[in-house]
Amino acid sequence: MYLQNQLQQAEAEIKKGQKFKAVNRLKNVINSFPDEMGARAMLAQLYYEAGFYDAAGLYWILAEPTEDYIKECVTVYKTSVNYSPIQILKDIKYRGDKLRLPAYALQTLDQLEQEKYKKNQSSKKYKQRLAEEAASKRYDWIGGAVFLLIALVFIFGFVNGIISLWNIIFN
Repeated sequence: MYLQNQLQQAEAEIKKGQKFKAVNRLKNVINSFPDEMGARAMLAQLYYEAGFYDAAGLYWILAEPTEDYIKECVTVYKTSVNYSPIQILKDIKYRGDKLRLPAYALQTLDQLEQEKYKKNQSSKKYKQRLAEEAASKRYDWIGGAVFLLIALVFIFGFVNGIISLWNIIFN
């Protein structure tokens, strides 16, 4: 009952031209009822009509694209976040029960989470490889320093030996 009442109030506010108030109400509805796709669709439509295609795409990303303009808005949104699954999941902020979502929304969320996992794994491997390369360079530098130290000790010892022999022979 509360949900329907909030959606009706949002529609009334839109008709009165109080779109900012309607946006706030719809965002509160989405936070309270994250699996309510009607509120997401209404908010996306409101953003689309206002010309905020990226914001509309954010709220339409979990809806099955039935129209070309919906696909276009989702593409604009994904482009605006550089197709980053991490950023998309942060923006969606879905905190509800995934099992109550429609199949398309569930599939989309699962796909984004898998992409996020792959990206995190690849970035961990990359950081690990960089650390190994840095350690290898460090060991190369240490090895070179030890070799140089041994060479200097040998040279100084050799020179010191020659000086000692010179002093013994000619003194």
